[in-house]
Amino acid sequence: MRARNHNGETVVGLEIATTKVVFMVAEQRDDGEITVRALATHPTTGLRKGQVVDYESARTCLGEALHDLRQNYSVPIKRLFLSVSGPHIQTLRNRGHVAVLNEDLEITEEEVQHVKQVAAAISLPEDRVLLHTIFGRYRIDDAQSALRPEGMTGARLSADMLAVHGSQTHFRNLAKLVRDLELECSDTVFSGYASAAAVVRPEQKRSGVVVIDLGGGTTDYMAYTDETIGAMGVLGVGGEHVTNDIAQAFGLTTREAEQIKRDHGSSLLERTTKVTELARQYNRKRTVPLASLRTVIHARMEETFGLIRERLEAEGVLAPVGAGILLTGGGALLRDADVLAEKVFNKPCTVVSPWRLHGAGLADRPELATVAGVVRYGLRNKSDSGRHSGLLDWFRVFWDGDREGVEQDDLFV
Repeated sequence: MRARNHNGETVVGLEIATTKVVFMVAEQRDDGEITVRALATHPTTGLRKGQVVDYESARTCLGEALHDLRQNYSVPIKRLFLSVSGPHIQTLRNRGHVAVLNEDLEITEEEVQHVKQVAAAISLPEDRVLLHTIFGRYRIDDAQSALRPEGMTGARLSADMLAVHGSQTHFRNLAKLVRDLELECSDTVFSGYASAAAVVRPEQKRSGVVVIDLGGGTTDYMAYTDETIGAMGVLGVGGEHVTNDIAQAFGLTTREAEQIKRDHGSSLLERTTKVTELARQYNRKRTVPLASLRTVIHARMEETFGLIRERLEAEGVLAPVGAGILLTGGGALLRDADVLAEKVFNKPCTVVSPWRLHGAGLADRPELATVAGVVRYGLRNKSDSGRHSGLLDWFRVFWDGDREGVEQDDLFV
């Protein structure tokens, strides 16, 4: 029996990335699976490391992607959920404490909400905008750990909070891109957060897992430990940097370098005397030694994984990871990226695509992880209209000047 769609609710997810714009229209079925109704992908120009550097070019690409979407999806599109990324994204940890004032010291929902408000009471510079406040485990009397402390007893309740924030200038440019197409943003989500939502399975979350999304201009990562988010962040390095390294090393155009990377690239070193010949372009023929090509690629990929490992070790979240490393994003398609990651992290590594996602041509496509996660986030939050992120408040100010109070996010994976 075919599963029915959940209330016929549809959401639109949008990813504006360094190398591509992706729209996805989807709805959730009664069994929790997601059916994709329409998908449009268009190459982008005008972005670097996930940030707008040429507004007119970026707007043109976004408009063409929206036109392609409307060719395949006749229902009017007005509101969407948007992913954001870039090296400007940063995190801040805070811990809040409250006394349990009930006579029997039983923790109620009131204490939980109070401690969350205390933990979320942080101050950011004026040029920063809050994107998420994510809560992990609670502590009772600074000792016992709990995911849901309601009903337990103790004299003091503490909450750990991870705030995700970014550059107001970057968000303002994204808001203007969306608004110029006469669209509105329902909510926003950090792309690394979204990618994890698309690929992490419940058993992996319980065991501890690291998700690395290898994009064109950035690499996002997020680590789960003890069933909560232990760390997340962004590196301003992606597949374009590998391509540029190849172009500079061998005197190639970017187009040629991308071609040879896709056709013959590998993240592993290889001793060989073989050479690869590029297709004739611009009336010239070029050959590149395979060993040298893979040395260049290996150096950049090893450096990228090494930087993430250093960050995770500094946060103390790598050792407890039992389910290993999940690679996703378009860069995960680079040959032997998973093998190199296993060596760098000393953990099992797998290339993954979004799961519980249905539609023609959607199987085994790690490059859709971010937009699929945005859709999942949107489906979860659309029915919970009282919750929204701090960045959404800022977007509302940008659109209509109506500032509302900041709410908090809980884990949704």
